[in-house]
Amino acid sequence: LAQLDLDALSRQVAVYDIKSQLRVSNASVFITGLNGLGIEIAKNICLAGVRSVTVHDVDQTKVATLEDMNSNFYIDRTGEDPGANLSAPRAKLALERLQQLNPSVPVKYAAGPLIGDGAGEAKAAEEGRSSPVDGHDVVICVDLPLSQQLALNDYCRETGIKYVAADVRGVFA
Repeated sequence: LAQLDLDALSRQVAVYDIKSQLRVSNASVFITGLNGLGIEIAKNICLAGVRSVTVHDVDQTKVATLEDMNSNFYIDRTGEDPGANLSAPRAKLALERLQQLNPSVPVKYAAGPLIGDGAGEAKAAEEGRSSPVDGHDVVICVDLPLSQQLALNDYCRETGIKYVAADVRGVFA
């Protein structure tokens, strides 16, 4: 109990209970896909007081776009030309501001493929191949094609990592 900042987490403790908050506080969370939904999830996870958060970009060569800036409010909009700030992937651009939300939650950045070539993730786990999700308790997957979501789900099941997939559908999605 001494490690929990009960003042900062008092609302959550009142809603859950102290045992549940301790479980949340011991979780290491991996989030891939920081579109509008992904950044909202990342914000809430950081504020929940987890042990650590890793934000991830699958394609580290793809820089954020103006569309990303319009849906990801953690990308810097300062200066005369806000578009000039789009020089890196979404997760990398949001990293500093996510860290500022809750200084007691370390936020790290990871990039690159989730597991091998995207095929046969369960087999990859059996063969001992590693992934950036290894060492995390929960993986949250946003903005990935269904085939990659299913492959990542297989890998997480094989390695005992909890898996959540989320997506947005609609007129402009």
